Amino acid sequence: MKNGFFIILSFAFLYGCFHKTASVKSERSVASDSLHRLDQTQAKYCTGTTNDGENESFPLYNLRIRMAGGQQWVPGSRDLYTHSAHSVPSLKESQTIFQTSQTLKMRIKANTQPSLSSRTLGTCDGITKLEKSPSYEALSARLTITDRECLGKNTIPCQKKTISYKVPKINVDTCSSVIDFSTILTDSIKDPVVKVDKVHGFYGCDDFDNCEVKKLASTQCWDIVLQVATDSTDDFIF
Repeated sequence: MKNGFFIILSFAFLYGCFHKTASVKSERSVASDSLHRLDQTQAKYCTGTTNDGENESFPLYNLRIRMAGGQQWVPGSRDLYTHSAHSVPSLKESQTIFQTSQTLKMRIKANTQPSLSSRTLGTCDGITKLEKSPSYEALSARLTITDRECLGKNTIPCQKKTISYKVPKINVDTCSSVIDFSTILTDSIKDPVVKVDKVHGFYGCDDFDNCEVKKLASTQCWDIVLQVATDSTDDFIF
């Protein structure tokens, strides 16, 4: 009888532990998955220009970004670079671009990597040395939105005001889906700033879309257009 009671008790204990573990895993999955529920829609046009917008009010912002591999694009960091392509706006310019309360949609157009013969040290921000290397066939990147007061900070209040999203593979001369961040804008992010980093290149892709993926070297440039729709601009054409 004692043995039977022990077996039942042990089973109940193990079931409780399993159930608790499964619940924690489920909660973590929901938390890590929350950003993947952002609305992502393929727009009708992909020129990387104002022609991609509805042309009914102020045009889409089209930010040409050219950075050295391993460098992040952060408004206000222009003075850090000795050799500059002037693709990094000041914080004041950034405030004009990203100031919004209801609408914030973005997408990335991947541009061809400049050839070595056409590059100079002023072709992209943050580059100090140029070396010949294979050109990427596609790019991926991370978009991060935070409040201006949280730039360079990692405090708990700032973690709650910081949202990151991984933009998957974008072939050269094509655009990512339009990512609608509007649903996660909160009153806590009153002065949004956008950062682009963790840019990876795709190389040697085959017919089955298998590619070698690696970080760009500091001697390489990456080149994109970040298109932005806000309260004061046209929307994308869908």
